[in-house]
Amino acid sequence: MKLLICILGALLAVTLGHGQGTDHEVFAPVPAEVRPQFIENFGRIVELHKSQNWDELYDRISLRGYISKGQYVKDKQRRQKGGAARLLEFTPTNVTPTKVGIWSWEVRGCGEWLIDGRVDRRSAVLMVSLRKGKWTFSDDIWVLLLKEKEVDPCVKGAG
Repeated sequence: MKLLICILGALLAVTLGHGQGTDHEVFAPVPAEVRPQFIENFGRIVELHKSQNWDELYDRISLRGYISKGQYVKDKQRRQKGGAARLLEFTPTNVTPTKVGIWSWEVRGCGEWLIDGRVDRRSAVLMVSLRKGKWTFSDDIWVLLLKEKEVDPCVKGAG
């Protein structure tokens, strides 16, 4: 019986991990030499957004130097108190190199937000860059407006 429970637990973990878009196929466009760090940093950014750890998030975003950490944290806290959407999950479905530079990518996927007490799923995007050995990210995970014929990553079976 213990063996059966262990096997079922392992299968569930593999299924959940795959369903969250963390399989290497999604991240294949990222060069192999930086892919493990990309995946690790991407996961950390999502967790910081989910936990609303604005202080640590500031240290990893591209706004550093444009506004102070204190201003950034205060603005994020003010927005949350005002009812801003709270990220619950971000499942990547597509990673594309951008024209900004060799070490810059657009991560598209499905975001789940808590908005006015209900969960809302919408296509989303996060920008990721690696410059001079430092990973930076867009200051937010943005809701993405889809073009007419684009596939919605939040629709099961899409793509």
